[in-house]
Amino acid sequence: MRTSGSPDTADIVIVGGGIAGLAAAVGLAEHRAGSILLLEQESEPGRHSTARNASLLLQHTEDPIAARLAMASRPFYAELAAGEAARFRPVGSLLLFSGSNAIGTGHARVAAARELGLDVEQLTPGAAARRVPILDASRFQSAAFCASDGVIEIGATVHALTRRAERAGITIRCGVHVDAIMTAGDRVTGVATTVGPMTAGLVVIAAGAAASPLGTTIGAPLPLRVTRRHLAVTEPWNAVDASWPFVWDLDAGFYFRPETGGLMLCPCDVVDAPDGDIGVRPETVAATREMVARLIPSARDLSIANAWAGLRTLTPDDRFVIGPDPRLAGLAWLVGLGGHGMAGGPAAGQMLAQLLTGASKTVVEPATVGVSRFLA
Repeated sequence: MRTSGSPDTADIVIVGGGIAGLAAAVGLAEHRAGSILLLEQESEPGRHSTARNASLLLQHTEDPIAARLAMASRPFYAELAAGEAARFRPVGSLLLFSGSNAIGTGHARVAAARELGLDVEQLTPGAAARRVPILDASRFQSAAFCASDGVIEIGATVHALTRRAERAGITIRCGVHVDAIMTAGDRVTGVATTVGPMTAGLVVIAAGAAASPLGTTIGAPLPLRVTRRHLAVTEPWNAVDASWPFVWDLDAGFYFRPETGGLMLCPCDVVDAPDGDIGVRPETVAATREMVARLIPSARDLSIANAWAGLRTLTPDDRFVIGPDPRLAGLAWLVGLGGHGMAGGPAAGQMLAQLLTGASKTVVEPATVGVSRFLA
């Protein structure tokens, strides 16, 4: 991996080396789009939002756009795992429904997923609890199981994708911070960085939480909201089976999955963090423990072994932004991945490559994820 020195010019510069930026680089290389330079401000790719999430491949999600991107990403993960020793475990997902119309809601979600082509099974509380015995079946009224969902081993996946990018001739430079997008007239000419200017005819902003300031400085802002979310892992517990699916209580806004002999927990907090602060908030960890005590009573005495926070960048409609910016020639975006970055990032990167190289067919309708929806 190149970390310093030339080149200082390329046909395409990609700002951001997370899972989506790497996937876009590989996709552009496969489409023979020209020389590609990927810039990552951390010491190696995938160190920020990519590395600080729950590693879930969730296809059974309510938004059909996110679902289609996740479904298109799954073969990528399966193929990468088989070919390069990255791990993807298809343990499945178990969604829990409660409330006055839980059974009807569950039925509607299952029906919608099946229309998209997902194999999803609606379960009674008892059947769900047999799959994950620590669940209290009296605390929800219906459940849905999607066998093809799973858990991604992030580190191995990023390393495998990085190797693939390098084999494709992509130059990756780490420890390089992009200070600004350079322009001349109505088009992009490159980027200004901490190691000097780098020229390019096309710049892709795939910088996650750092994306918004780059657009604002050149008069091309997007309504991106940077938020913080916590994760925690408990001490090991002999009741945990690593083969369990991940479990998401939709009414409570809480999910968990097996991790290193214990449980990984998420309270699904969404707190604005425009300054990029990922410091752990003790009150959020305490609230997570309260959720555990309420939803998994048998786990109430487990201690938290580790907790951390990561950043999610959201859009007003909670959908990705994928594609060229009509306001400035040579500028493209791959941002707003929110909580679906690992699930849909590979397909989003591939879709961007298709859009930039003139492919006639994409996974989702380009207008549904395009920049123009925010410019009316």
